[in-house]
Amino acid sequence: MLNLGVEDTIPVHADYVKNVKLALNIDNLLNRRYFPNGFSNTDYYGNTYLSVLEGMPRFVFGSVTVKF
Repeated sequence: MLNLGVEDTIPVHADYVKNVKLALNIDNLLNRRYFPNGFSNTDYYGNTYLSVLEGMPRFVFGSVTVKF
């Protein structure tokens, strides 16, 4: 799995605002299937089986932070 994140802080010369930080993050950049969790379980009849949880597909999110 490949994640990517970039951010930049931009100085602002205003009365109340000191700077603005912009960030962009991409999780699972290559959009690969992965299984972050796996565990064994037992059914009603005593048979053991393996359960896995599939990870999230590509996910993009950003943020803006203003420092006063």
